[in-house]
Amino acid sequence: MLGIKKKIFDKQHSQMIIDAVARAEKVTDAEIVVRVVREAFDKKAVKDLRSSGYKNDLPTDPASLARLRAEFEFYRLGIENTEHSHGILIHVSMKEHRVDLIADTSIKEKLGDTEVIELCSSAGEKVIEGFKTQTPAEGIVEAVEIVGAAMESIFPKTDGDKDELCNKLVQG
Repeated sequence: MLGIKKKIFDKQHSQMIIDAVARAEKVTDAEIVVRVVREAFDKKAVKDLRSSGYKNDLPTDPASLARLRAEFEFYRLGIENTEHSHGILIHVSMKEHRVDLIADTSIKEKLGDTEVIELCSSAGEKVIEGFKTQTPAEGIVEAVEIVGAAMESIFPKTDGDKDELCNKLVQG
């Protein structure tokens, strides 16, 4: 069963993802946020983007639209405002079966563009496998675990680290 309802994921499947984020953040100073949307670019997304002051023409290809939505959500959710720029967004578009990973500046500096792309690919593969097996929540959990392990390797947990961003699953 997909576990998808009006809120995309029911309480049980949402909690699985929330718990995975909490486990991952126990071993890293990084802040991991999971955002799941029904589709990468719907009318509400266009309205939100335009109301934020975005003036450029929208891309026409679905991949670029999805990436733009993920970048917008990264800033809208305040992920770039963490104290040490350790925020990372896992953005999942259900309709397109697409995953975008948006990493904050210190993560990109530590990993480099190639490793960020590889991390997105590895995490995305787990989510896509979840779609194929009708278990998208489990795929997202595996993606969070991959991202958490990568973040632990570059930003291991330090004394005094605080949880700066809410661990709830952002759906919509």
